[in-house]
Amino acid sequence: MNPESLHVLIAFDGSPSSMAAARSWSTWSSAQIALTATLLTVTDGAMEKEGIAPVCHPLADAVSTAQEWFARSGVKMEYVVVDGGTPATRIINEAQHRQADLIAMGTRGLSPLRGLLLGSIAAEVARGSPIPIWLMGPHAAIPATLGRRLRLLIAVDGSAHAAHAAAWAGRMAARLGEASLELFSVQPAFSPFEGMLDAAAGDFRHWGLGVGEAAIAAARHAMGDVGHQATGAVATGDAVSMILAQAEESGADVIVVAPQGVNALEQAALGSVSQSLLLSARCPILLVPRHLTIDDAD
Repeated sequence: MNPESLHVLIAFDGSPSSMAAARSWSTWSSAQIALTATLLTVTDGAMEKEGIAPVCHPLADAVSTAQEWFARSGVKMEYVVVDGGTPATRIINEAQHRQADLIAMGTRGLSPLRGLLLGSIAAEVARGSPIPIWLMGPHAAIPATLGRRLRLLIAVDGSAHAAHAAAWAGRMAARLGEASLELFSVQPAFSPFEGMLDAAAGDFRHWGLGVGEAAIAAARHAMGDVGHQATGAVATGDAVSMILAQAEESGADVIVVAPQGVNALEQAALGSVSQSLLLSARCPILLVPRHLTIDDAD
């Protein structure tokens, strides 16, 4: 990892969400960190060979628009077309081959390209990628000051994977501009009958607060010196609704999560919380995969 540069591979099919991903990174502005973007289209086998520009006029127009965005901002960008193969696998392989620091993608695709960047493709990339993934959900806004200032809300639950994700975010923060970091832990509410058991409910809330604070402390420890600069908060209730509310209140530009679990139907690793956040959040979701090692982030 070069501390003075950042390479983002943007999976692109011309859909609104992939356009939003491209638009986000085309707004990059930094005097310290040089951004390189690779715009990648994976076709369904209709192209004759790799490197041939797409013949689908809506996609060609979208590519031209994206190229104009990056040209106006002065960000170095190349457009690459790869033909055939499983889209998720090609996206991951290209990102690794090009030593990308992040994969950026949307969550819905265009049917002429047979599902590129459908939700299942994003889930497959999340499952197999050793590289963090910047996901633009249907309601995600483009960060206003990407490259200059970025507010990260990091969801932690006390697991080693969540602490690992926080450690990566802490190390990446300096390359994303003047970053502010907030560690946030949500503990489940006691019970619908807690009013009948006030003493027990009070004990449970106290215990939940302690668990949340322990989760934040573990994340701070994993982050090293950067962890001391991060703020922290604990809430009780539904994880998704509380994280969304905290993101709104704090004005978070991106929510960092460590996806958990496997969706048996799609063999996906987004997890229910991550999927729900992606569908509802008004900012991008940054997934830090379990495959990523801390050494990869150095």
